[in-house]
Amino acid sequence: MIVDSPGAEYTTRASDLSFKNRNTDSLLELESFDPQQDTPTEILHTVLLRIAKYLINDLVKLVLTDEQTKKVNAALDSYKSSLGFSRQFSRNLSHCGSFLGRDYKSLLQILPVILITEFPVAKDHLGRLIPCFTKLGKLCSLLFVRQVTENFTIYVDEVDAAAKDLIKSLYEYDCTCTP
Repeated sequence: MIVDSPGAEYTTRASDLSFKNRNTDSLLELESFDPQQDTPTEILHTVLLRIAKYLINDLVKLVLTDEQTKKVNAALDSYKSSLGFSRQFSRNLSHCGSFLGRDYKSLLQILPVILITEFPVAKDHLGRLIPCFTKLGKLCSLLFVRQVTENFTIYVDEVDAAAKDLIKSLYEYDCTCTP
């Protein structure tokens, strides 16, 4: 019963006014439940998605010419038949405003390679943006590791160095390429 509620003459129980108890809260009370290991946190959504959105939107909307965009889209199409990726990127770069997290994750794996191979001597804004993609790709490859069983301090040092390299690269890009 809800004590001192308006209409106290009604016999409505508090449990009738809320969500049903599905006994899922009891999982949190189990001794074997370790929130750090048993609660998946997608690193893409906690760290990298905003950086990926920034870089990809900048690449598509400000840096690439129409001809370069066609070249990158053609290269992305050639990766559709690749067996090396669990999920293929099947969208058009010009629609980057409506990409989902999985699209960015796929692009983070593919774009550094495409940009380096398709534009190896780029010296303009694109040449300054490519290192950001390669350093973000390196950080992603380190952060997407599911489990580190040994040499954890070395792993943490590598992640730290990769994050600092990315930040430095982003800073250099922002200082030289934005008004």
